[in-house]
Amino acid sequence: MPEGVGFEYKSFMAWRKTTAAGKVRMGTGYRVRTGEIVLVGTLGNPKQSHVPPTIFDGIAREHSRKSDEFYALCDRVMPHARRTDVFALEQRQGWHAFGNDVTKFDPEVAA
Repeated sequence: MPEGVGFEYKSFMAWRKTTAAGKVRMGTGYRVRTGEIVLVGTLGNPKQSHVPPTIFDGIAREHSRKSDEFYALCDRVMPHARRTDVFALEQRQGWHAFGNDVTKFDPEVAA
């Protein structure tokens, strides 16, 4: 990638992990047990339709798998932007996915 071209850190969000019943999930973390930080960066100056909340609730799923609520929030806030998921565990429509296990939770394709 040419010098001066790349993602620029902008801010962070906090994902408060919940159960499907809406209760705060107490995970097994050593220091922090109920949430996860999401780093927000941009490439260029994409237009936003809304300003997202700093803290959002999302149902905790399998280990390291991001919540559907996270993806829906990003899609709603930046519907026309290119979105990238670093350390992705599944491919999603409208997203670029990067990581060692990008297809881990992709639906099985019928042969």
